[in-house]
Amino acid sequence: MCSASLVTLGFNLVGTNDCVENSFPVGTPNIKGDSVGTSSAPIDPRLSTLDAHGGPTATHLPMSTSPVVDAGNCPATVGDQRGYGNIASGLRALDDPSLPDLADGCDVGAVETGAVELLVFSDGFETGDMFRWGSTSP
Repeated sequence: MCSASLVTLGFNLVGTNDCVENSFPVGTPNIKGDSVGTSSAPIDPRLSTLDAHGGPTATHLPMSTSPVVDAGNCPATVGDQRGYGNIASGLRALDDPSLPDLADGCDVGAVETGAVELLVFSDGFETGDMFRWGSTSP
């Protein structure tokens, strides 16, 4: 027997809710906006293999049929985990108009599908790191 008490702020993908049925009731979406499966009907996140897709750590990219695409909520979040986002707004959310949204069209997880790197300057100007601003002519 297992059990856990968790708190959700919504917009998560939980493949199976074994041991956390009270915190994560089944639904796609459930009342909190979470997509939650069970052991008999799990939700496959349909993600690519873990690899270098930009940013400081390896990530899984959502496949085109992934249930995480546009299923999140990230108001005013600047960039995904990699620093990628919607170049037009400077924010993370990059909405696919063909998909119904529960919130703002942000993807669930570390990666925003279709996003581009938000850093404009190759010298790292946005970072405020003055060491990167120095002249390093070849």
